[in-house]
Amino acid sequence: MANPENPLERPLEGLIQKNRTTVRVAGRDYTLTGPDSEEHMHRVAGYVDRKMEELTLSTRMPANMVAVLAAMNVADELLKSQDENTHLRKEMMALQQQMAKLRAQGTGTRSAGRAKSTEAKTERTPKSGGAQ
Repeated sequence: MANPENPLERPLEGLIQKNRTTVRVAGRDYTLTGPDSEEHMHRVAGYVDRKMEELTLSTRMPANMVAVLAAMNVADELLKSQDENTHLRKEMMALQQQMAKLRAQGTGTRSAGRAKSTEAKTERTPKSGGAQ
């Protein structure tokens, strides 16, 4: 049995702050509880409410079908955004690799340039030993 006096044996439930708020979607109130801020939960509910309102105005479907269609549309937006995000991350990684290569080439070119400059200075410096 867990010892409530030992902090290592206490359940983690109390460590995660849960927020509770009431939102209105499609004319009905819903109580939401979760780790997100109340502002975020209201933002999500507002988005869903707008999507459902758009469909209600443009179709003659019953509310349960509007809800499913709204969920499908939101899921479609999410998946397209995730695909775009993946594409942009891959593009960013490729550009970072190109930059790293260019930096490496630039460093190598500068090192080679310094070596040639040093050689040229050495060749121009008169050698000691008197006139011949």
